[in-house]
Formats: sequence, C-alpha cells, structure tokens
Amino acid sequence: MFFFNRLRRLIDSVGMLQISTICSREEFSCILERELARAERSNQIFSVVEFDIGDVETNRELGKQLLQALAKRLRSTDEVGWLHGHHIGVLLYNTPTEGAHVFSQKILNLLPKPLTPPDFKIHTYPTGDQTRDDSNYQSPERRQTSQGSPSSQNVVREKSPKPVREMRMLYSLAMPTWKRSGDLVGALLLLILFSPLLVLAVLMIKIVSSGPVFFKQRRVGYGGKVFTLYKFRTMKVHADTSAHRRYLAELIRDTAGEKETGKPMVKLDNPQIIPFFGKILRATCIDELPQLINVFLGDMSLVGPRPPIPYEVEEYVTWYTGRFDAVPGMTGLWQVSGKNRLTFKDMARLDIRYARQMSFALDFKILLLTPLAIFYQIKDILRKKQPLAKGVGSA
Repeated sequence: MFFFNRLRRLIDSVGMLQISTICSREEFSCILERELARAERSNQIFSVVEFDIGDVETNRELGKQLLQALAKRLRSTDEVGWLHGHHIGVLLYNTPTEGAHVFSQKILNLLPKPLTPPDFKIHTYPTGDQTRDDSNYQSPERRQTSQGSPSSQNVVREKSPKPVREMRMLYSLAMPTWKRSGDLVGALLLLILFSPLLVLAVLMIKIVSSGPVFFKQRRVGYGGKVFTLYKFRTMKVHADTSAHRRYLAELIRDTAGEKETGKPMVKLDNPQIIPFFGKILRATCIDELPQLINVFLGDMSLVGPRPPIPYEVEEYVTWYTGRFDAVPGMTGLWQVSGKNRLTFKDMARLDIRYARQMSFALDFKILLLTPLAIFYQIKDILRKKQPLAKGVGSA
C-alpha cells in the first residue's frame, strides 16, 4: 500500500488522466489470480510484463515517463498495477511472449534517451511446452519460459522449469494478519504443551539410531516458493528414496488421467528404511512437531495444504498447482476429510477448496477435528485395517 500511494501521488503530479486506474498490490494480485484460473480452464494465453523502476522517489522522472508511455500503448482490456516492491506489472490479455516483447520494446523506445531504461521480465502462461494432457507427458526439466529475444539488453533472463509457479509468485500476498497471529500464538502453546513429547522423541532417536535427530527436506510452499521443512528423522540415514519417488509418480499419474484407477493415497511403507521407532513417531504424528519451527519462520501455517516434495510437483497436471495458493500447513482439510482413503485428485481438490474458502472459522474447525483424525489413524493402524497413514509428500 505504501508503494501504491507513492505511485498515486506520482500519477497525480503528472496529470496522467489517460490511465484511469493503477491497481494496488492487492487488487492486481486478485486480477492475476483470476486470469490464471481462467487460462487453466480455457488454455487462453496471456503475458505479464514486469518493469523494475527502482525507488519511486529517487527515479521520479523514470516513473513519470514510463507511466506516460504506458498510457499511450495500453489497450482498454489491459491492466496495470503494483507487483512486489517497486515493480510495475502490465497484464496483456491474449498475448504470447513475442507480442509482450514487442510491447515492451515499444514502451522503452518511447522513453527519453537520457533516461536509463528499466529492466523488465516477461511472464507468459500457459506456454506451449507447459500445456499437456496426461497421455503425452513432458518432463518439467525440458520446459522453459521464454523471456524475450536475445537482442534486448534490458531483459532480466530467468529460465524457469515451472512457469505456473513463477506466475503464481507474482500475485502471492502476505499471509492474512489473523492467520499469522493465530499461528504464532498457537505454535507457542503447542510447543509448551508437547515439550515432554519432543524431549522423549529426541531421546528415542538418539538411543535407537545413530545420526541426526532432525530430518530436513526441500518442499514447495506458498506461490511455489521452495523452503526447508523440519521433521524428526524416522528413516535410516542415507536411505534410498528412489522407490518412493517412482511410487509417487505412479500414484499421481494413475489419479490424474482419464482412466483414473481411484487408487487411495497409501503411504509406501518400507521396513528396510523405516525402523520401528520411526513407525511409532509417524503413527502418532509426533514426527511432525518440529514443523512448528517452520510455522514460526512463516514458511508454514498450522492449517493448510501439505507441502509437496519438488519431484512430486514435477508430475503435476496444471490445475494441481492451485494447491500453492495457500500457505502450507501442519494439518488441513484433506487430513480431516479421509486422508489416505482418498485419491491424490481428491486431496488436490480439497486443498484448492481450502485456498478459496480460507477463513478463521474453517481453520478453527480443522484444528478441532485434527486430534480426532489422529485418533482414528492410530486406531486403524492398531487394527491393521489401514496402512500407515501419512501425507504422500512425507518422507
């Protein structure tokens, strides 16, 4: 809002009546989110040009000239607004990367010569390589987002194997105040409440198995941002996880295609790499308690979708990435709605539903239902009616 107000003053000072609305960060984020959802349904391409003008007050003249140039070239259907920090975004409907590059060059050519042209990035979605059906899968490692022609000296080039996550990062906003405040208070209370269990878990791991107490793993969180997740170690040190990766890929593909098998999200249980103490910690969810560290750091929330492993995301069809529209959590709607009895597609739908309907009341309800879900999980394990219930992204 601070940057938006400064830009508004800048517009007023130069009398730029041609641009009737410069969207705030929140307004522009809503527009981008809506357009991304529309593109995923209709496969209609669009681009976002991200101009970096630096500090508004320091580069006042550059900002003024850029806005004047935009006023001359913007179509009535285009949108302009604040992205993160001091970046201005222009949403170009029905415009591929090449068209966005031509637009950007025209804007730069309209700027007075003494001024240093601003750097810019071009984000296009969906790209040709990215859009796929499940019968003709292309590995994300071979996908790239074009950032304009090599002739441009002002384009900041960032090749991304996952354009959808890059686009989501453009409109990701800070966690709502009520949610962040609740997370900090709740995490502190849980840390105090479960401190005896934390101590017992540390002692159990150190006595039974040599190696570190904590297990650290890269996970994909809000807006596609990768962070380090903390857990108690429940596997042998240097355990081979290739079987888990193959199993996970097969599970996702079986539930994503037209010939859906309805295979539930049963955790792959390998006794060769998961010792007995690990099964106890997993069954009781005690291994998840160190994620309170992630909650304090702001990478996670108490309630939200489970954060997937990066190689899991490589198997996603496009709409699954809607899970990244909410901050990942220690528990969530999927966990209290059936968990391992559901398919991967069911989990994705529940997580996306949560992202769209997130509220204090819903979070409170999920937190109240979580102990009951854990109780039934333990009950199923003791009766040997269900395999060990864990999120498919866990290790």
